[in-house]
Amino acid sequence: MRYPQDLLPLPDGDLLLSLEAIDRNGPRAELWRVHPTAAAGPWPSERLWQGRNGARQLMAEADGGAVWFRGTPAEGEPERLFVYRAATRQLQGYTVDGASTAAGTRWELDAAQRPTVFDHGPDPVPRAGFGDSRLAVGAPTGAPPPAGGPWPFATVLRAPRQALMERAAKGNTLLWPVRLRDPQALWIEDGQGLAALDPANGRVQRAFALPQRFGAADPNDASGTAQWVPTPLGSLEGRWIATGFVLMLPEPPDAGAPVFAPGAGASARLSRFVGMHVVDSRDGQVRVSALLGEADSLGAAARSAHGRLLALGADGPSAGAPQVALWPLAGGGEPLRLEAGSPGALTALAFSWDGTTLWALGDRGLLRWTLPAALHDAADAGAYPEHSRD
Repeated sequence: MRYPQDLLPLPDGDLLLSLEAIDRNGPRAELWRVHPTAAAGPWPSERLWQGRNGARQLMAEADGGAVWFRGTPAEGEPERLFVYRAATRQLQGYTVDGASTAAGTRWELDAAQRPTVFDHGPDPVPRAGFGDSRLAVGAPTGAPPPAGGPWPFATVLRAPRQALMERAAKGNTLLWPVRLRDPQALWIEDGQGLAALDPANGRVQRAFALPQRFGAADPNDASGTAQWVPTPLGSLEGRWIATGFVLMLPEPPDAGAPVFAPGAGASARLSRFVGMHVVDSRDGQVRVSALLGEADSLGAAARSAHGRLLALGADGPSAGAPQVALWPLAGGGEPLRLEAGSPGALTALAFSWDGTTLWALGDRGLLRWTLPAALHDAADAGAYPEHSRD
């Protein structure tokens, strides 16, 4: 039995696929490289890595030449950061020395294309009356060792905004990073909305409140981050950040488009509807609330290289075909709904580097949509596609 985890296109058109496999020996994680072809028959593929668990998140450096993931090689061994060099097909692993990689921590690539670890904990030097909780950010202290092995990390900042969030305890109170490699700011999502932190000291540069992201309509309190949504992601060039929402909305009697109606009566039947708020990173204005449709969770999101397109995907209601749609964010326009074919679960979405294709990974295999020329958004120097999953 194989369960899909993540999908990442490479600049040369190959695909990296990660999955969890289960057989009589128990579960294991695998990473594969697949070469799509136009010829009939199976696509050429090779297994790059196998371990006890991991590879749930694949992230490429800005030029696409290296892909990072973390995983545990075998039972009882420490978790490692791995880098795969696509051109040479070399794989190198590093144990992280000086930063937590325990379950529940997250990691991202920063503006310098280095893996950075995020965790929560008390400040060693708390301030009286301010609370001692902090978002801790760990980064490498130097280049990775050429032969692998331990890689020293150090805490580069402890964001005091975490202490403020815990004073209002509605929903999840933890700060988590936005997938946006901004050299000028560390962007985070919190219970109130979005905030840009100074990467030198963790202090807030600016903060934006967001519309409601989770639960039934509450006209008095829109705070709280959503569950069951992808990591927030953004576009430096497009100047936007997208954050997921899972809202309990009333179903209209005519089964038309749902309306977010705070005044709906208590007898109205509520269902989950998922999507993302797309926010201008300069002034916090909501450009569009991209509503995908009715679903239990929002499984995947992806943006094109220059941030012109946002793709969202979720499992279909009542075990139907997955829901996938594209929003043109450059110039606006109506979303483009994509046909997904047969029923099945959807795990990941990703744009190709040449901007011509949108890929999806699900439990029934791969889906590929060839985009019309007007929607092509090819990568170039400093512009690369990005994706996230729940």
